[in-house]
Order: sequence, then structure tokens, then C-alpha cells
Amino acid sequence: MFGMHPNSNHYISHILYKFRGMEKVREDLKSILPKAFESLLGSNGAKVLRFHVERKLGQDMYDIFHEDPGRFYRTLSDLFGIGAESLMRLVARWLKENGYLRDLDANEFVRLLKEGGEEAQIVSKSLKIPQQVGATSEEEFFVSTCIPGLDGVIPGFPKGAIILVSGKPGSGKTIMAMTFLYRGALDAGERGVCVSVYESKERFLQLAKSLGMNFEELEDKGLFNYVWIPITMEAGAATAINTVLDRVESIGARRLVIDSFTALKHQFKDPAEVRVFLQTLFSKVVEELRCTTILIKEGDPLTGPLDFEEYAADVALHLKKDDFEGRTLRYLEILKLRGADIKFPRLLCTIHEGFKAISCREIPKIKKPIQHTIPEAWLPLDPPGAYTTGIPDLDREVGGYPQGSTILFEIDPKLTFWQYAVIIAPALASFLLRGRHCLVIPTGGVSPDIMKGVSGYYGVSEQLFLERFHIFYEKGTLIKKEQNIIEFDPTNAEEAGKQIIEFGVRLVEDTGNPIIVSIGIDRAIRLAGEEALKQIAIAQDTVRTYHALMFWIAKPTVPWIIERLAPIADVHFKITRKYGCTLLYGIKPRTPLYAIQLQSDKIPPIPELLRIT
Repeated sequence: MFGMHPNSNHYISHILYKFRGMEKVREDLKSILPKAFESLLGSNGAKVLRFHVERKLGQDMYDIFHEDPGRFYRTLSDLFGIGAESLMRLVARWLKENGYLRDLDANEFVRLLKEGGEEAQIVSKSLKIPQQVGATSEEEFFVSTCIPGLDGVIPGFPKGAIILVSGKPGSGKTIMAMTFLYRGALDAGERGVCVSVYESKERFLQLAKSLGMNFEELEDKGLFNYVWIPITMEAGAATAINTVLDRVESIGARRLVIDSFTALKHQFKDPAEVRVFLQTLFSKVVEELRCTTILIKEGDPLTGPLDFEEYAADVALHLKKDDFEGRTLRYLEILKLRGADIKFPRLLCTIHEGFKAISCREIPKIKKPIQHTIPEAWLPLDPPGAYTTGIPDLDREVGGYPQGSTILFEIDPKLTFWQYAVIIAPALASFLLRGRHCLVIPTGGVSPDIMKGVSGYYGVSEQLFLERFHIFYEKGTLIKKEQNIIEFDPTNAEEAGKQIIEFGVRLVEDTGNPIIVSIGIDRAIRLAGEEALKQIAIAQDTVRTYHALMFWIAKPTVPWIIERLAPIADVHFKITRKYGCTLLYGIKPRTPLYAIQLQSDKIPPIPELLRIT
């Protein structure tokens, strides 16, 4: 085809870029190949590969590839057997997709590389960093995972890729794979096959239905097929391969799950059969049929020895379940994702009503006061005997804030105002929009303009804010004096407490409506020390008497503050942050762990609480 003998390694040099000086060849090779191996194996996997190759050869791995590619390939074969062929085929695909290789498919590349000989050196000499390469767009290279929340964090899975999902029992691997198949069929119209060695079809369908996934309907529409290979069956590589291929080809599947690959490996007679199975999976299912495949693996690849599948997979995900203050915390680690730069490789997830990855959006910072015209229809109704939290999900969980109660919000020091305000602000806005008044001693670092801006997100006009949102500051504070700013003498805590309480009682008696009082405990303690606790307790009694509501916003500026306040609070919430996501949970009453979710385009910014189970 090119005027050369097809078995000659000159064939490779013909279809690759032209030869250059030896030093430039070595320089380019040492730039290109590490990128290929790291993209395919991950940083740690590439290091492990290099360690084993160099230990066997006694010199730099890339120098060997430069001097004798045939020897390099034979070394890989000694280490990984037939897996070396799969690995180099993936390397060839990566080189081609990234512009370093042209006019040659992966199978031809590997075949010519395997032949070796003196002329194989031309392979290394022919690799070149192109000046301009037409990059493959994400839309062409990736396919949507269709797993809720995950596509907002990663660009998707590479089309026709092997995705290795690992984790200990109970970490959520099977439910993640179910979601991949189910949502893939519903959202992308992609047919799927599930191969299981653990569960019968009946048990699989029952579990899926309990999570809101009706695979029977998908099966009736020809979008799903289930294959059970009992673990007691001595299938061998040939039987397992044929069974999987038959089902995938029969329905034209684009998604495949093998649950679990760890158990399936035990059915093979020796390790060579495992490599044969993976080789066939690569060449037939992944490359020819372009079927994106999840392999489920038991255990933790971060603590145990790496197997061939870790090297061969395009994507490696690890699921983990931890205890978090007596509650379940789940997270997903992205160990490797070929073709993508992952800024945050760890994110929270949940298996509540199916698998969801949790990505968090926050309220944008306010640089100047903002008012939105918002219908009061967003306001939730007050629950019986309580006041709405302003958050429907939280109302359902705790039944609102009881009338006459004190609510302690324990704020993690890692949080910014913007991250906890979305839990507290809706209740304050609800009071204002219902004709009630708010009395506030701000927490440190929060100015009147910030509070005005946040209120504006919930439809509180500037006029309403000035008339009903009363802010208490110590005398001498350098702030703009608006009509709703009230000063008190910080040198006399008892008199200041009396001033604030009398102001609140007068509002209740004059308007006939309850009020809400919000106290930044850090400011109160800074100004009055332990004397502040005495005045706060008096205010708490007054709130209970008048069926009002009190918030304590407590940051751990002093070590004993939570210990002193928690026993006398009626409700105790903690707001914290983990892996970039703001979390909420109740200590009194005890609640599960919730991720705070915001829709970036939704006004007012009422959070949804996503339960982590």
C-alpha cells in the first residue's frame, strides 16, 4: 500500500512523522511516552510500570524504547504476558488520538512493534511532537456517564472505554453500575447488558426496583439484557467470553457491566485465561463494538497490589464508605480518567434512591445590594406549632422550628458566610415577608450591605429591609448609619442586653406578631465574655414567653462555647464542609447527613437537601 513490505518496521517509519536528529528524537520520546502511560495508567500506575521495567532491564525505560523498541516490548511481555499487547494497543490509540501517530490503526502498530529487529528503532525515531494538532473535541471523545451529578464534574467516560470501579462490600459499586445502565438507556437511548456472578436476575430486578429503577420495562423495550454466570459454574475463558459477546452483539449494547470481575476471575483456570478474557474484551467489545464497559472489582487498589486490569482500564474509580460522627459518608475517588484533567479527584456521593455524585454550587458573592422581584409563592407554610425553616426539605425532616425555641447553628471554621447563609437566610426572609420583624447581632465579618444583599435574593425590598430588619452594633463601629442600625454600649453587657430585649418585646406588643432574633455568638463573646451567656439566657426565656424564635450562630472562636450552649438549645444543627461540599446534620434532633444542593439559576436560592446513605 505504501510501496514497502508490510512486515518491515520501515512501514511504521513511513506512516509516522519523518526522522530527525538523535537528540531531538530522544527529547521528543521522553516527552510523549510518559504522557501516554500516565494518561492510560494514572500517575501511580505509570510509576509502577516504570519501576518493574527498569528493574528488569537495568536502565531507563524510555532510553530502552529509544534504542530498541523490540526489546522494550519483549520486556513488557515477560512482565504482563498477553496484557502487554493490550497495553501497547492502548498506547497506540492514545498516540493517534493526540496527533503523534497517523494512518495506522492500533492492531497494525502492535503487530509491527512485536516483530522487533534492528529496524524497530525507527519506531522511536518516528515519534514527533506536532506543531499543530487538531484536537479531538470532548463531544467526540467522551460519552455521557448518565450518572446524576457525575457529568457535571467530569467530561464523561471515553467512548468504548474500560471503567474499573473498585471498593469494599457495601461501598455502592453495584448501585453505581445499575444507574450507569438504567440512566444510559433512559437518557441516552443506549442499550445495556449486565453480567453478574453474584445475583440471580430476580434479585437484581428486585433491588433495582426498590431504588426506583424498572429494568423490566427496559427489557421489554429491548434496551436491557441480564446474564447470570453462577459462581459455581466452571465457565473458563471461552465460555465466559462467548456468553458476554453473544448478549452484547444480540441487542447492540453500548453499555456493559460485569459484576464482579473479581469473582469472575476466580472461575478461570489460571491467570493466562484472565488475560485472554481481557484481551478479547478489549478487541471485540471495546474496540469493535464501541461498548463502554464497567468492571467491578472488590477491594482497595490504593492498599493492595495492582493487577493487570488497573493498568489496562481507561478509567479507574474507587468508592469508599466512612463513618462521619456516627453517620454514613460516601465518596468517590477518580484515580484515573484518560484524556481529562480532573481538578477535584474526590467527591461525595450517595446511594439514596439510586447512585448520585454530589457536586455543589454556591450562592454567588454579593458585591452590592441586590433586590429581585419574587412572588411570595415561594414561601413555605408554617408547620403546626412551628415556623418554617424556609427550606421545604428541612421542614419535612424536623417539622419546622418550634415556636418559642432556640436554634443553635454550629458553624465549621472552614465555612465562609456564603456557604452557611443559605440555611439560615430563608427563615429570616420568611419572617420579613410575612410582616414580622428580625433583630440581629451580626456574626463577625458580616456587614449590613451583605445582609441586605442576601435578603434581596429572597424578594426582600430595600424599604422592607430598612423597616423590619433591625441590626444591633456596638458604639464606635465604622459603618454607615441607616435607619435600621441600633447602637449599644459594649462596656455594659447587662444594660446592652436589657436594651435589646426591651426593643424586641415592644415590637411584639406593638405589631401583634412574633419576631426572630439572630445572635452572632462570636461577637457577643468578644464584646462581653462570659457575661454574654447570662444575657443570652435571659433573652432565651423572653423568646419562649412570647413564642418567638431565636438563632445562635456559633463559630468556635473559643473552645468552650459549643459545650456551654448545646445543652440549653432546643435544636442543634451542625453545618460543615467535606470534599468541597457543604453538609448539614442535626444533633438535636438527630438527623442523617445531608448535602446542601443549590441550582445556580434558581432565585430565590432555596437549597435542596440530598440525603447521604
